[in-house]
Amino acid sequence: MGYDPLAMGNCPFCGAPYPAGATYCASCGQPVTAPPQGTPKTGKAMKTVVIVAVAGGCLLLGLAVAGIVAAIAIPNFLDATQKAKQKRAVDDARTIATALESYRESTGGYPKAASNAELAPLLAAHGYLGSLDDAWKHPLRYSCLQPAGDACTSYELASGGRDGLFEHGPGEYPQEAFEPNAYDSDIVIGDGLFNRWPTGQGRMATGG
Repeated sequence: MGYDPLAMGNCPFCGAPYPAGATYCASCGQPVTAPPQGTPKTGKAMKTVVIVAVAGGCLLLGLAVAGIVAAIAIPNFLDATQKAKQKRAVDDARTIATALESYRESTGGYPKAASNAELAPLLAAHGYLGSLDDAWKHPLRYSCLQPAGDACTSYELASGGRDGLFEHGPGEYPQEAFEPNAYDSDIVIGDGLFNRWPTGQGRMATGG
């Protein structure tokens, strides 16, 4: 075969040259036209669509799983936080009661303090240097129930619980336990014994 100056290439099947614009080889009849540049390849496009779809499905699944985990974990975390605060409130009440008993042994009575500001230095002299706020950052309520001169023969110390609201006035609480998850319930101690306390944490405060 002679050289054809108008040929654009050779047939990939038989090697014969083909002229510009030819779509089939004149020698073997096979198609020789290449797809126009810029034409997307169907297989590659489909692969991209599948990848995007799978990635989107995985993202949605991940979000759903994260939502389920959060729905379980967040309430458990909040409950554990409140339980820890309740336990701390009980422990603080016991520690304060111990200091109050020490004060009584030294002076013959409990403090006749009208406010936490008056009570704090009296307790500090008997070993309690902590705050007179409960674990929820609410002020504890100290009450002298039976004044006797400059002292008291009976006292009450109350925490309003999570909500900080006192359910009864001083000296009006019945002696009873409450469910440990009732975090709004008041925690009350008087004369070395709990009058209101979470079930399972015991009524004795000072071990005396």
